[in-house]
Amino acid sequence: MRGAEARRAAVRWRAYCVPLAVAAALALGVALPEFPDAGGAPPPGMAIVEDELLLDINSATAEQLAELPGMGKTLAEAIVEYRQAVGGFEGTWQLVEVKGFGPGRLETLAGKICALPYGG
Repeated sequence: MRGAEARRAAVRWRAYCVPLAVAAALALGVALPEFPDAGGAPPPGMAIVEDELLLDINSATAEQLAELPGMGKTLAEAIVEYRQAVGGFEGTWQLVEVKGFGPGRLETLAGKICALPYGG
């Protein structure tokens, strides 16, 4: 594997490992941090993963997505439209299927986004 192909493989690997680690932590009863000002839950569109507050691409609004580094209003709206069309993202890696969103942008957003199960 070389270049872009290796980067895509690394991004996919991270996209699968993080959800598995979170599931294992929850299965083991690891406590997640609380947000007292939000009634113990993260703000809408956000999620807690491995003690980090991340933007959930399956529930974030276009406005929230547009605030991410390198993201504009047009691309954020395209992400929301794609999410609705396919019934949610299986993982962050699937963002590369949105027109205008490439592997480099996905690498830039690593550690800032996650994909929890889609609620419609």
